[in-house]
Amino acid sequence: MPEPHTPAGAKWVDIGLFRKLKLKELMSLEFRVEMTNALNLVNLSTPATGRNSTSFGKITSAAGMRQTQLGLRLAW
Repeated sequence: MPEPHTPAGAKWVDIGLFRKLKLKELMSLEFRVEMTNALNLVNLSTPATGRNSTSFGKITSAAGMRQTQLGLRLAW
């Protein structure tokens, strides 16, 4: 989810996939993959606005890169 201080036009694509396998009658295994910013889109921060700053008008940072989370869940 975008941070509240990010500039307009910022884009994220989040994806979540899971697969549930039945192992026995009362036992199952669930595999999960969750990705934030799955397409690794660049979201630049706002430019520096301090008039006396040497970096005035420059964009010096960007939002976070792609992150992936894997998970396994055994239920019985």
